[in-house]
Amino acid sequence: MLAGIAGCVSLPPAAPVDDGFVISGRLSIRTATDGFSSSFRWQHVPPGFDIELWGAMGQGHSRLVGGADAVTVYAANGDVYHEPDLEAATQRWLGVAVPVPALTHWVLGVAAPSLPIDAETRDAGGDLVALSQAAWTLEFSSYRNGSGRRLPGRIVARSTDVRVVLLPRAWQFGDGTL
Repeated sequence: MLAGIAGCVSLPPAAPVDDGFVISGRLSIRTATDGFSSSFRWQHVPPGFDIELWGAMGQGHSRLVGGADAVTVYAANGDVYHEPDLEAATQRWLGVAVPVPALTHWVLGVAAPSLPIDAETRDAGGDLVALSQAAWTLEFSSYRNGSGRRLPGRIVARSTDVRVVLLPRAWQFGDGTL
């Protein structure tokens, strides 16, 4: 039913990543041996990013700031670490090698243009509902309209023994907030 309704709505594609964005919401990461959940605020201003993570009542506030070549980690205990490799830094600090450059596109409900697509499924309205790319399998759901865009409200990403769930709640683009 919703796919039929969505098919009647004509909206432009998601905002280009080059425009930048700010997203806040919830995040959970589960591996075979560990896991955590937190609130997040992710500011993407090409070519860099600023990702803040914190637990209940602001506890455990950490921050990753960087770009494609390096990242600075501000740990919850006040220590500061400089990491030369982005994926190695996310592996060390989050327990998962997160492909942040690809995630920058995935969070908008689009495939990363620089990577081959192994499989892709769209609903009747054209929204991306499943994607296999860069050794990750992603499911997109709970799309909503706002600021002339269709954006996923839930993204589940799986790779080997890792499961990441992103629940974006608020978006800000150059032309306003969703």
